[in-house]
Amino acid sequence: MRGEAPIEVVITAKAKGFAVSPFLQPARGIAFEVVTPTGQPVTAAVPMMGSPPPPPLKAEDLVTVSPTSPYRIATRERTNTIFPKAGQYKVKARIFLFDFPSEPVRYAQLVSDTIMVNVTP
Repeated sequence: MRGEAPIEVVITAKAKGFAVSPFLQPARGIAFEVVTPTGQPVTAAVPMMGSPPPPPLKAEDLVTVSPTSPYRIATRERTNTIFPKAGQYKVKARIFLFDFPSEPVRYAQLVSDTIMVNVTP
């Protein structure tokens, strides 16, 4: 539980025309939902620090995601900022997005598949 966990979030699209911020990271648009194997929500031993807001971006600065070009976000996080203690957990990523051109601005969430993680002391 004292180390770091390598995490990779892969975003893909079913059609062309989808784009995301290159600044997506845990605590900046990505949250991890952690539950016990029976589905009981748990909180991390230490709250994850928030990230500063990303700089303003123009549409051309976004990263295009398509069926043939997924966007990969690789990071290393302290295990105690995700898990409460050693044990087995189900984890999924929730990604928060919004659509600028729409009026009013629309908010959306993408939810990843759930994975089982074994956390050792």
